[in-house]
Amino acid sequence: MGTENNYLLKTIKTDQEINKAVSNLAKILNNRFNNEKVVFIIIMKGGLYLGLDLARKCKFDIAFDFIYSNSYYLNKKLNKPKITYKKTIDLKNENIIIIDDLIDSGETIFKIIKILKKQKPLSISVIALYNKRRNNEFLKDIKKYICFSEIPPGFLLGYGLDYDEKYRNLNYLGIIKSNNIKE
Repeated sequence: MGTENNYLLKTIKTDQEINKAVSNLAKILNNRFNNEKVVFIIIMKGGLYLGLDLARKCKFDIAFDFIYSNSYYLNKKLNKPKITYKKTIDLKNENIIIIDDLIDSGETIFKIIKILKKQKPLSISVIALYNKRRNNEFLKDIKKYICFSEIPPGFLLGYGLDYDEKYRNLNYLGIIKSNNIKE
């Protein structure tokens, strides 16, 4: 357990466990996309850590593009996620992998997929550390690669996940032990 600025965190995935999960995922992707070019679309800011760590372990050619998405403003959940995408790569006939820290309701990823499908890619897959809802209607027809299937409920921090732009840089995944923070 660690203490980060007065929040007691229970470590649920260590940096070693995260590294092993990312390595296992890279092996799957290396087999799937052997000798193919792939575009990693990283959802900022949370997907950056997973995206870069994964890219270092992949053996195929990778191009990068970035989408900005906010579901929260001043720690309050927005009615609709705000998505900003300024395309820098032609995605037509490309294999796209969307990378995010976690899939919550699936609504944000679903909206991003709708935006990207207009570019006529060859394929679209989604990668996340964790999918909160396994039976997600939004993503039922999309290939998903999830690092961790079992994570206890709670407010997650670290390895890209933040609270008020803090704690994102922790090298482990933790749950806040505080009554001051609501999911």
